[in-house]
Amino acid sequence: MTNEEKIKAILESFVKGMVHVQVQAAKVIAVNMNEETCDVKFLDEDLANHNGVHLTAGIDIKSGLILEPEIDSVVYVGIVANDPQWAYVTLFTKLASVKLRGDQYGGMVKVAENVKKLNKLEKDLNDLKTAFKTWIVATGDGGTALKAITSTWSNTNIELTEVSQLENTEVKHG
Repeated sequence: MTNEEKIKAILESFVKGMVHVQVQAAKVIAVNMNEETCDVKFLDEDLANHNGVHLTAGIDIKSGLILEPEIDSVVYVGIVANDPQWAYVTLFTKLASVKLRGDQYGGMVKVAENVKKLNKLEKDLNDLKTAFKTWIVATGDGGTALKAITSTWSNTNIELTEVSQLENTEVKHG
């Protein structure tokens, strides 16, 4: 080993303890959505587990973007001003849920499912309109002709929509 390499090794070992790493990869071991925190095990085995890592960069942000990581997923944890009490998740690999400005309105709408339901209603209404357009009033039939051309339409009930058909429960908004 050259003198230069020896000096470099001594300096690195001396400085290593003074330099604070601001972001570390970690595995999520628990999530507390009431507190908007998670507990993590750092992938660097020299670091101790850390509890109470904030899921947002601020504290008590109930109306912002709240991401809930999946248990056993990898996250990156940032530390503000080298203070472990101000640790927060900066990057997520897998999400269990997402909240946009709260969750009081429930899950986001599944657009494709919603369009299918709307199209069924529109088709049904158009079928009724067509029946009325093609109806020829016959004097003295008492509406028999109208009843005949709308009987297929009127004998089929429209299926009522359930929230679960349209709601994405993993993404909530408020």
